[in-house]
Formats: sequence, structure tokens, C-alpha cells
Amino acid sequence: MRAIMVFVRIAAALLGIAAAALAANSMLVVGFDRFSVMLQATLLTTAVFLLWFAALAHSPSELDKLARTLLIGLVAGVICLVLGFVGPLIFTPENNLGPLLGIFITGPAGFILGCIGGFVWTRLR
Repeated sequence: MRAIMVFVRIAAALLGIAAAALAANSMLVVGFDRFSVMLQATLLTTAVFLLWFAALAHSPSELDKLARTLLIGLVAGVICLVLGFVGPLIFTPENNLGPLLGIFITGPAGFILGCIGGFVWTRLR
């Protein structure tokens, strides 16, 4: 069981490094616009979670904090996704591209901000 956990942590570290490198490469090649910034920020958030898991998964209290942070981020992301998807349908029903706001902007932004808030909350708790 211990060998499997070590393998999983090494795989998480490698995936975290790859996600961070992909986000950094995207920043250099694509630049900064609304859609690429959300993709880059989501990749960096994913990389942070993977590296956090790889570095501190041996501690049960740290795993609990990681899980709570991820749960808060996911809940906030889903709420923002739904609001960003449904809001434009209600307020501007003639705009058929309105729901893309929730998919590409408010959903990822809610996930990232929820993860930041969840991290702060679990550290202060």
C-alpha cells in the first residue's frame, strides 16, 4: 500500500510540473486575453493542488485541508458557472453566445477564487 501511495505522489508531482509548464508556455506563446487567462489560471490552480498533494499527502490533517479546499473551490465554481450560464439567458435572451460567459469566464473564475478562499479558510480554522 505504501509503494502505491509513493507512486501516486510521484505521478501527481510530475503532472503538477507538467501543468505548470503548460500554463507558463501558454502565457509566453498565447499572451493574455480573457479566455487564455482563465485557462492559464485554471491550469496553475490544478498544478498547485497536484504539487500540494505530492508534497504533503503523508499528513492526514493536510489531506483533509486539501480536500476541503478543493470542495469549496468546486462548489463556488459550480455556483458561478450556473449563474454565468443562466444569467445571460434571463437578461439578454436574444444573445445566443451569453452562456459561454459561464463556461469560459465565471465558472473557472469561481473555481479559482473558491480555492483561494478555501485555502485561507482552512489555514485560519
